[in-house]
Amino acid sequence: MDLSPAMTTDRPDGRPVPHVPDTRRIVASLVVVVTAIGGRVLLAPWTGDAAPFVLAWPAVATVSMLAGPWAGTIAALACAAWALSPWAPVVPMPALAVFVVTATALAWAVPALARIGLAGGEARPAPPVAGASVHHHVVGVLRWIVLLAALLPLLASVALAAWQLRARAEEGYVRMERLVRVAAEHASKVYETNEMLLRRVFDLLDDDDARIVAREAVLHERLRAMVAELPQVQSICVQDATGRLLLSNRCHPAPRALDVSDREFFVWHREGRGGLFITEALVGRVTGDVFSDLSLRRERPDGTFAGLVSVGLHVRTFDALHAELTRELPGSAMALLRVDGRWISHVPGPVPIGQRVIEDGGLARAMREQRIEGRLEARSPVDGPLRQVAYRRVPGYPVYAVAGINRADVLARWRRDMALLAAIVVPLTIGMVALARLALRRAEESLASVERLQSETAQRLRVEAALRQSQKLETLGRLTGGVAHDFNNLLTVVGNNVHLLKRAGPGRADGAQLAAIERAVRTGSQLTRQLLAFSRRQVVRVETIRLQERIPELLVLARPLLPPGVDVDVGVAPDTAGIEVDGAEFELAILNLVSNARDAMPDGGRVRLTARNATPNESGDLAGPHVRIDVADTGTGIAPELMPRVFEPFFSTKPHGEGTGLGLAQVMALCRSAGGVARIASEPGRGTTVTLLFAAVDATRAAERPVAPELPRTLALRVLLVEDNVDVAAATQELLETIGCTVSRAADADAAIAVLGTPGASFDAMLSDIAMPGSRDGIALGAWVRDHRPGLGVVLMTGYAERVGRAVEQGLVVLAKPCPPTALAAALWHASAAARERSAPAAQR
Repeated sequence: MDLSPAMTTDRPDGRPVPHVPDTRRIVASLVVVVTAIGGRVLLAPWTGDAAPFVLAWPAVATVSMLAGPWAGTIAALACAAWALSPWAPVVPMPALAVFVVTATALAWAVPALARIGLAGGEARPAPPVAGASVHHHVVGVLRWIVLLAALLPLLASVALAAWQLRARAEEGYVRMERLVRVAAEHASKVYETNEMLLRRVFDLLDDDDARIVAREAVLHERLRAMVAELPQVQSICVQDATGRLLLSNRCHPAPRALDVSDREFFVWHREGRGGLFITEALVGRVTGDVFSDLSLRRERPDGTFAGLVSVGLHVRTFDALHAELTRELPGSAMALLRVDGRWISHVPGPVPIGQRVIEDGGLARAMREQRIEGRLEARSPVDGPLRQVAYRRVPGYPVYAVAGINRADVLARWRRDMALLAAIVVPLTIGMVALARLALRRAEESLASVERLQSETAQRLRVEAALRQSQKLETLGRLTGGVAHDFNNLLTVVGNNVHLLKRAGPGRADGAQLAAIERAVRTGSQLTRQLLAFSRRQVVRVETIRLQERIPELLVLARPLLPPGVDVDVGVAPDTAGIEVDGAEFELAILNLVSNARDAMPDGGRVRLTARNATPNESGDLAGPHVRIDVADTGTGIAPELMPRVFEPFFSTKPHGEGTGLGLAQVMALCRSAGGVARIASEPGRGTTVTLLFAAVDATRAAERPVAPELPRTLALRVLLVEDNVDVAAATQELLETIGCTVSRAADADAAIAVLGTPGASFDAMLSDIAMPGSRDGIALGAWVRDHRPGLGVVLMTGYAERVGRAVEQGLVVLAKPCPPTALAAALWHASAAARERSAPAAQR
């Protein structure tokens, strides 16, 4: 696996491209929120102030599904802010708090439910095949068409409904303004007529109350004649300074006991507050009629209060006109009000005597500010419904004409309009959505078929590419194995001759030249092991590795792999336990990880290699203590959707031809073979950390391992050496002879069998190469010896492990070339001893 930038989709050429956010989801989310807010305003005619969040919850859920939980949370807060705005209906704070909590929970719950399949099934990622992005674009366009087929008529209907609602409201206001204009003109004429009547009555009266009483009969008739043509006049009365009735058109003689000194209008004039006074609606104490008085103050020649003259108007005079004006407007009402909010008349229903409009309401405020005309919404204190109200001041008088129409009646007419609109729009919308959905379904089916074909084609191409890559690796491995085998033979010759030189010249055994040759042999041996590890043909040599020593050595090999902009540092805890792995495989794994880190940091960065003992929590389900090795980089990271596949063989995020996809697979295989596991953690843009866990070597158990018996200084073994390489055979023969062995040589397996079949031939051990020309290789020769000469110990040598597994399965001892002389001597001694033990029971039988 190669650590490269986080990718989510593929280009047609197979190269991954960075993920691009889908701005269409953001736009759709904004449309949903605006629709919820506007829709709530439109629902207000039906719901009133109740259920202020009836559309907000679905809006939050939709936004969360489209753009994620954070977008849903922001949408919830936006709806709450809208509810707190001054133009929205008042929402109690407890209800607002409950909405914020529940909507936020909903924003996070809906995507979670969708992910586990409870809200629409499991989503399947589209295969990254060539042309898939084009297909997805086509499907996306068609889905937008389906969405727009439903959304555009909805938005158009919402806009039309809002416009129609405003038009209906404006229509109601215009009609009410027309009514109040007529009522104000009528009231003005009535008041002017009655004010003139008051002036005429003043002309008939004397300053002295006694003379008025003396002429009562004549004056009574005159008053009756004056009001004969004025049906709106309820009465004409003259009171003295004490409020007693002096004169009236209704009766003769006037009842002197009738006292109005407690009436508001009498107190007004007695205190000299002003001229003409218009009363609110009053109930006659004698007749029981409902009337409203216009009165003027009477004064003596010295200016003192002498009483008043009043003309009473029947309230039904106004009621009749107002009822006629509102007859064709169900739910409408008209009234006359004094500037202080007292009622003079009211239609429908009886006038609310003694009441006044709400003092802190809009109408009372408009009258206090002496506005000439205006419109507002107000709730009637008489019968309660919310009305659209128009008002107009009666010219020249402290009276307002007011007309209002029930808001519910306006909304009823608007609902009828909307029902007709819905009857037309809804079927058309359903038809458009159905057609668009049918086109989408057919397109999806067709494109799915194309994508399946493309996916199968791409899969076949990937398999073929993987096969070609595998064949290339196999060919390269064979070539590498052959070269390494020949190179190991050369190293064997050099190594054995160095040993011989040391024994031939003891004085030069510690010389710098021989030491340099030995170091070169060791380095060459390590190099060939790494080549064979790459080709999977090395002889597996499990050894205990002390990380405190091996990892710093690996740093020397890793530095040339890193460009100048990449730094590397190492940290190994002093108490880190050892591990048992094949050294070459371990080195190859670490170098692979460092190479991956380099590729993930094209602009430079840092690689850190650390090792320490793992804690029990870090080991997880693994039994026993473990050692943890981390290789961390500061590169581009890996996309989350790719993380489950990083350990798959042949899976790579690098461009075609730049990665084999075997790196992390080899790392995982190494860890598992050593009783551990490999893990990876990555975050796009923040880097990647690969963690290797190996079973720790128990120091106590290692100390208790049985020590091999000490070899004698002279082996005195008769050895049959089977080697086709003349130089290797000569150097090995001389080496064996220096340690006391008697050596016979054979060039191949057939020659060896012939030597062993010679009468009188006696050998203690056979040392044979595995790869030899002829009808048999070393493994077949070892099997023949086991069957025909069980008393002969067998040791095999090889430069690579192509067939080592079969040899090990047969119980044969295998040594890797080049082999140290001490290891060779020990192998021959133990093999001959084991063979003698096996043959002893047979001889006894």
